[in-house]
Order: sequence, then C-alpha cells, then structure tokens
Amino acid sequence: MNDWGGTLMKGVILAQNAMPRSDAALHFAPKGKGSAKAVVTSLYLFNNFDKCGSVSAISKPIRVQLYLPSQDKEGRPLAEFDQLTHEISVALAKKFGGITRYAATGYFVNFRKSVEWESIQIIEFSSDELTWEKEGLGFLRLTVDLATGLHQEAVAYCLNGVMTLLYPAPPVK
Repeated sequence: MNDWGGTLMKGVILAQNAMPRSDAALHFAPKGKGSAKAVVTSLYLFNNFDKCGSVSAISKPIRVQLYLPSQDKEGRPLAEFDQLTHEISVALAKKFGGITRYAATGYFVNFRKSVEWESIQIIEFSSDELTWEKEGLGFLRLTVDLATGLHQEAVAYCLNGVMTLLYPAPPVK
C-alpha cells in the first residue's frame, strides 16, 4: 500500500475504493479501517511520479477500430488480403504501440437497401490524445486510401464507439 490507498507496481496504481471520474483524478471513498476485503475498483495509469508524491494522469484513451473488407464493391475477393491486412497491422502497431487484429463477419445495408455480409478483418487499437492528435489524420488518410485502392463504396472505422464511413477519394483530373 502507498499514501494514495492503492498498490503501486511499475507505474500502475491499482486504486482501492476509488471513485471513477472523467478527469482521471484519483479520489477515494474509504470503506473503513481494517476491511479484510480490499477490492480493486479502478485501474488508473499514471506516467509522472514526482518527489512530492503527486501524480499526473495519462490523457483519456481513444479506442479505434478499422473494418477491412475482404471483397471489392463488386463482391470479388481482394488479392493478397492476408498480406495487406498484415502490412496495415504492422504500420498501425508502429504508430500507436500495438494493435489487435481478428476475423469477423461484417453485415451492412447496401444501396439497394438489402443486407449483405462478408468476411472482414477488424484492426483495433487504443491511443492517447496526444498520439491521436499527431497520427489521427494519417489514419484517416490511410482509411480513404484503402477505400480508393480496394475499390470500396466506403471503409468503416469506429472512434470511441461512433461508426463512420469514409468514401474513396474522387479521381484526380
């Protein structure tokens, strides 16, 4: 235990009896002395521990999911789809520190208002606000380039739970 009521392990505080707040400040609601059941109720990551014991929180995390279709807009399988998703995954991991990639089935309503589905790959990662500020525009450009280069009607991504479709860039004249 430390002065903040939690357990400090390599830059991570497991806060006991913490009251979660949107500004990520650490506040405690004591359960009473001698409580045998110390329940970890919140996990806060901190990056600056100064000599006075004050703590500054990492910025609010941003969660991003990119939905990569395995077919073009005419329903033809994309050539070398596995290699393409691997290369995109490696590039995003280098920019954002790591990703998780998994197979799924995507269902969507097409322009004829009927439901279609296809195999997709979802690439998911988290970013802090500063990294997203620096690299987010590049991610959006990559997504538009994918929509254009993979001959898609659109490519979907989700940012903190909000789905967005990015459409191919118009042809250059």
